[in-house]
Amino acid sequence: MARVLALAGLSVPNFLLGTLLILAVSLYLPNRFPTTGYVPLSEGLGANLRSIFLPSLTLALALSASLMRITRASLAETLHQEYIRVARSKGLHERRVLLVHALRNGLIPVITLLGIHVGYLLGGTVIVEEIFSLPGIGRLALNAIYQRDYPTVQGTVLFIAVAFVLVNLLTDLAYSLIDPRIRLEQ
Repeated sequence: MARVLALAGLSVPNFLLGTLLILAVSLYLPNRFPTTGYVPLSEGLGANLRSIFLPSLTLALALSASLMRITRASLAETLHQEYIRVARSKGLHERRVLLVHALRNGLIPVITLLGIHVGYLLGGTVIVEEIFSLPGIGRLALNAIYQRDYPTVQGTVLFIAVAFVLVNLLTDLAYSLIDPRIRLEQ
């Protein structure tokens, strides 16, 4: 069931998922979540969280589906390694084998995918912010393109590029924390 949901999450594009969420919430959960617009944090934490719930869900479903698939594949491969058999033969609890030995070594591909997905999330915000009428960097870039405001377009692209580079740097640094075999050479 989880694999079917992951495949569905990967198959549905953000613009369709956002539109379907707006339709479903407005039909079945009216007045629970606002379907468009943004409530600033200064007007209340609950109202702010309700206003960003649907856009966050729209962006998170595709990311969580691909993370679920890569985590499953990585752990399945890691569980067949020799050191996992050795840990089990030492009599360690299965939970300890999974959490300490398998998960730690299986997280490298997951962290790599997370770093790559930041660019996807930053690019996906343009569509999601437009669908849900949210103010943000994606909508700022889109409005700047419409108005031919080239300095603003360059600024938003530069901001997104710097954020992407910083996240990739943090991803590389996280490798050395997760796997002690990977060391940062000087």
